[in-house]
Amino acid sequence: MTEPTRERRRFRWSFKELLPSWLSKGEGEAAWYAIGWLIDERLHYYYWSLLSRYPSFAPVDAFPSFERDRRIRRSIPFRRNPSSRTARQGYVDRLIGWLGAARVRGGAFAMLEQVRAYMGGDGILVRFVDASGNWYTIGRDGTKTYQLGTGNWYWDGVPNPPNWARFWIIIYPRYLDEEARYEPWDQPPPLDGSLKFDGSWVWGTNAPPEEVDVLRKIVEDEKPAGMRQEWIVYYFFDSSTPDAFDPANPAPDGTWWSWGAGEPWDLNRAANAAYIKAGPIVTPYGDATDAD
Repeated sequence: MTEPTRERRRFRWSFKELLPSWLSKGEGEAAWYAIGWLIDERLHYYYWSLLSRYPSFAPVDAFPSFERDRRIRRSIPFRRNPSSRTARQGYVDRLIGWLGAARVRGGAFAMLEQVRAYMGGDGILVRFVDASGNWYTIGRDGTKTYQLGTGNWYWDGVPNPPNWARFWIIIYPRYLDEEARYEPWDQPPPLDGSLKFDGSWVWGTNAPPEEVDVLRKIVEDEKPAGMRQEWIVYYFFDSSTPDAFDPANPAPDGTWWSWGAGEPWDLNRAANAAYIKAGPIVTPYGDATDAD
């Protein structure tokens, strides 16, 4: 056997320096090499087990365990491309600060921070609004603003008391002007004769269902105590479209609970947005229907 220089310090070769020649050659060499190889593999296992405790050094397959234990979800960019250094470092930073996030869990801004990070972080704008018209916003640059008690959010015309505990999340994706597309979810493919809805994307976007499910879970886990999520609005905003969900002049007028109404039928909701069910829904008739 030839001893590779780079493996000189491994147990599978160290026996040559520790044992006499009559015991480290011939059949003895093969036997001790096999024993050293087992020791090396066990040490390798212990080495990675130790590193897996630390987000900065852990292998990629350790992150699902971090995600479960620390309740910090990996971002969509990191899920799609685990080899991305930028996406990995962003998640590592969030894992290291998990205790601080846990201390403020249950607040509107804390929830929005997790939603924004999951969607990709920088360049994403997110909003929280409840039935009383309390608005919380984290801008595309991370700036936080809020407006309280505006009373200007009328999604379905249902009176606030006793339905005050409902809230909505609005997400403005990143828009790439040169490519004319949105991140992380783009507009849905056209439903024409060449393409049929096959369940691989969520209605209104091209988002995979599993990514939308994680978003729902984040909102459910991080929401303020005693409140109930209603809808997640994914708004395809760019410089050419008006802001339909500005806190100063929101568009929902009490009819947005349904896609359309009237004779002849007319559209109620803004067409440049996707609407994702997030929880039990209260209708103007007073009945709560399941999200399923």
